[in-house]
Amino acid sequence: MSKLEFHRNGKVMHDKVIIGQIDKTDDGWHVSDVRPISARRCYCYKSQGSALYHFLSFESWGNYSKHGSMTNRVVRKNTELRQRFALT
Repeated sequence: MSKLEFHRNGKVMHDKVIIGQIDKTDDGWHVSDVRPISARRCYCYKSQGSALYHFLSFESWGNYSKHGSMTNRVVRKNTELRQRFALT
């Protein structure tokens, strides 16, 4: 079962982590992903189906995405603790 999500804004996610982008241009559908092989490289496809197949044909996206959700993560600082050590 694939854990891929395709969003209307062009983002492609695996396990809630962005792994790529699909953009529609006059030339066709431009695809980029997080794999080191495709770093600084953009693939161009003639149809939207071919662009989607770029992500569906590769089965090991789990190796390139961190496990766990990266969305809406908030880190709060303990300001009281910082103020106490700032006085020493």
